[in-house]
Amino acid sequence: MSVTAAPEAYVITSRPLEMIVTNGLVYVWDHRSMGVTTFGDRLDGDYKAAPYLPNISTSSFSSVIFDMKNKRFAPINQFGSNVGTFESTSTGEFDLNDIGSTKELKFMENGFNSYTYAVFYDTETSGYSLYVMDFSGATATPVKKYSMADCEGLTESSLYTFGNQGNVCFYASGSDLYQYKYASTNKGAVVHSFSGETITGVEVFKNSGHAKDGKLLIVSTESGGEGKVYLIDFNELTGAITGGTADPYTGFGRIVDVLYKE
Repeated sequence: MSVTAAPEAYVITSRPLEMIVTNGLVYVWDHRSMGVTTFGDRLDGDYKAAPYLPNISTSSFSSVIFDMKNKRFAPINQFGSNVGTFESTSTGEFDLNDIGSTKELKFMENGFNSYTYAVFYDTETSGYSLYVMDFSGATATPVKKYSMADCEGLTESSLYTFGNQGNVCFYASGSDLYQYKYASTNKGAVVHSFSGETITGVEVFKNSGHAKDGKLLIVSTESGGEGKVYLIDFNELTGAITGGTADPYTGFGRIVDVLYKE
């Protein structure tokens, strides 16, 4: 079958496994397989994966997808050989195996407490919600669901990132950077505006052992075809910005992604 290569998400696990999502399917490259040097194994099953692969790596499973077809979270086992099924958690904050037919996933990544954070849009109510899950143990647990009704400026194209050292979330719409205080006031408000520039990416720097781990926000912007990168310091516990909004790196084209290489 002819498949168009269009990688949408990538993760490397501690096994190590490398996984990508492309065209709603998960492909795996197991470094322990002798002679295998490409993404050759496609995980079959009744699913359509959203373009997110949080790095979880427990003794039970290596990552989790959101299945857009069946509106559920689904685990990938530790060997990267199948897409499984979580048991119903309907007695908790929400059901991991049935999020609801009107829900669309807008973002998902790991953050504080090794929890996984997912932003959903409801096509019926036009509202946004934050779902927090604990996939770090032998079993999966829904932790909390927050209404994002008091988050200013949210649109379907908003960008998100979650801190790993405290209950910190930043999101961006247009030229405005917002902080979402989900664990206290449950409100989102502008913390900085990049006048004349459109934000194209936001990402909390996460690298265990690095002095800036969870304390640096990377923001990319574009204006008139020129891309800029801002390295913004913030308090890892409160999310308060402490510097870096006035000193961008310049001279780029449109920046589509940022990664760290040692």
